[in-house]
Amino acid sequence: MTATHQGACLCGSVTVAGRGAPGGVSICHCPQCLRHGAGPYMGIRFAGGFEIGGDTLRWFQSSPHAERGFCNRCGSTVAWTMLSEASGSVNVHLFDNTNGLTVREEIFVDTPPDWYFARHDARRMTRIEALRELEDYLATRPGAAT
Repeated sequence: MTATHQGACLCGSVTVAGRGAPGGVSICHCPQCLRHGAGPYMGIRFAGGFEIGGDTLRWFQSSPHAERGFCNRCGSTVAWTMLSEASGSVNVHLFDNTNGLTVREEIFVDTPPDWYFARHDARRMTRIEALRELEDYLATRPGAAT
């Protein structure tokens, strides 16, 4: 029996089933990926392929050779596929547990603007720190419960 990895978009309307072993993550920094997703596209392929379902899935032909799938309800990037062949990848972030995966390749690293890659001296926060800062900010807004 082939292992299946289940994933979904942010609102859960589009589902993905990856069959077989997951491959390495491919990270793309091309201008189209950055414009489409506000950051790099991080795609993954599975040894047995993948299936995508859901009535909110929409496809946009982003170039003469490829299309991008997204959820038209929540806006999540779902997949990137070649038009001329059964080749493509799904957004690795649709899956809950991606620990243990490795990066297979990182492409178009020379195209983002000079500020794009994280600086070591930039402020970094953990999840808890960021949520605490958000709570503090929300508490200072007019009409906030005290």
